[in-house]
Amino acid sequence: MIGRLSISNYLLIEQLDLEWYPGLNIITGETGAGKSILMDALGLLAGDRADPKCLRNPEKKCSIEAWFRGENSSMKASFEAAGIEFEVENILRREILPGGKSRAFINDSPVTLDVLRQLSVLLFDIHGQQDSLLLGNQDVQFRLLDVLAGSTELQEEYHRHFLGWKEKLRRLEQARKNSSDLAAELDYKSYLFRELEEAAIQEGEQESAEARLQLQRNAGDIAGRLQQAHEMLEGRQDMAGNLKQLSLLLGKVASMSPELESLAARLSGLYLEAKDIASEISSLEQTMEFNPEQQQTDEERLSRIYQLQKKHRLESVSALLKLQTDLGNWLQQNGNPEELVSDLEKQCMEIEQDVLRLDSELQQKRMEKLESISRDAEILLADMAMPAARFIIRLTPGSVPGPFGTAGIRYLFSANPGMPETDLKNAASGGEFSRVMLALKCLMASKTEMPSLIFDEIDTGISGEVAMRVGKIIRQMAGRHQVLVITHSAQMASRAEAHWKVEKVQESHQTETRVRLLNKDESIKEIATIISGHEPGKAALEAARELLNA
Repeated sequence: MIGRLSISNYLLIEQLDLEWYPGLNIITGETGAGKSILMDALGLLAGDRADPKCLRNPEKKCSIEAWFRGENSSMKASFEAAGIEFEVENILRREILPGGKSRAFINDSPVTLDVLRQLSVLLFDIHGQQDSLLLGNQDVQFRLLDVLAGSTELQEEYHRHFLGWKEKLRRLEQARKNSSDLAAELDYKSYLFRELEEAAIQEGEQESAEARLQLQRNAGDIAGRLQQAHEMLEGRQDMAGNLKQLSLLLGKVASMSPELESLAARLSGLYLEAKDIASEISSLEQTMEFNPEQQQTDEERLSRIYQLQKKHRLESVSALLKLQTDLGNWLQQNGNPEELVSDLEKQCMEIEQDVLRLDSELQQKRMEKLESISRDAEILLADMAMPAARFIIRLTPGSVPGPFGTAGIRYLFSANPGMPETDLKNAASGGEFSRVMLALKCLMASKTEMPSLIFDEIDTGISGEVAMRVGKIIRQMAGRHQVLVITHSAQMASRAEAHWKVEKVQESHQTETRVRLLNKDESIKEIATIISGHEPGKAALEAARELLNA
């Protein structure tokens, strides 16, 4: 239940701190005093959109915070699934900053509005004046039915499969639409892939061919220079021989000093290195022959590689090979447009079977509860001075799956005996509509673990004995749940376990909304004021006392 509500810098409220009571909290006050401000503030905690104009002082942030006490296992699991640590007392906070930005927190952890909406519905339910009008909406009717029939989880499972099926149908339609375009793209990419495949390019091939071609184009010059070098080392100049003679010359006196021994050793090493170099030059000179066929082969191969690189705007063989791999993967996935369409058709049929199976289970579960829901609602309506009322939920068979199944839904109602049941939105007056909605809310409350229920003028259009009966029913609901009711009805106000008054106060040229808890005498006077207006007389006060004791 809501333990404490704190509001600051919101519309006519400078600072407000309320400690709500368990049971039935009644909120009254003159029209325009600011009762709706409380509902709007709680709506922000439920995830409603924030209006930057709500800041009383535009230079300060607005903060709305509520403490919720109590727990159950499903509530705790939902919090943990959202990544929020569940506490014995959970705190919801909404902040609206100057400039219009909004922030939401649960137990001091920042959350998105979607998470706030998902978790706030586990803590409290707000019934506003517009909710009764929404009762004529088929989506609302299905959601109410699934809560009352205990089929909400099954409906959610059906809805997940339904959305998956619709997505597959969308992809199938797109695949069919793009089939001709895909065929043209397939032909073009197949050609590109075959071209690269036939080229049979190898990693490192370009560098090897370019190196060979460099040698071929300079083979004559290289061979001549190698010949000269060999001639210098072992020919007429015999540089290697001279190094040998020097090594032998110093070798004869090497033992006479370390320096001479070192020089002799170095000359011996130079001689051996010169002989080795001469041998390698001789071998390389023999292989360095101009090969016009190899040169032509390398030039043609490089020309092909350069052509493909230019065509695809790539700069390396590695990039060409990656392109070939990517084209191959694409062709493997899209190589047969007709097969793709066929696969999607098969997937759609399989998912559709799951959708229809779940729909059948969902409709059966709903149908099993229709009579008991109608019976329970009619009992409550009879308690609210409508003994002859008939309320029927009718499901009409269908074949095309929709968000809530294949069936259609109608809420039928008749307030008077002998009158045929017709659509609720056309058959019920404002007061009757309110009582039907309250009956359904009562049934929902008995099916859920909702800790707090909030009603904004659920008694619209009713008065007198009917209002008294509605008040008693809400008082009974308050035995299982915390209930907050904003009302203009004296009969409803007389059922309060805690009676709060909303007042508009003017101080220092400023108007402020305040809320205070009334004691018994103040509550009697407030009820009498609702009955007769300001400064109620003895008759009105006596009537108020009678209502309290009724």
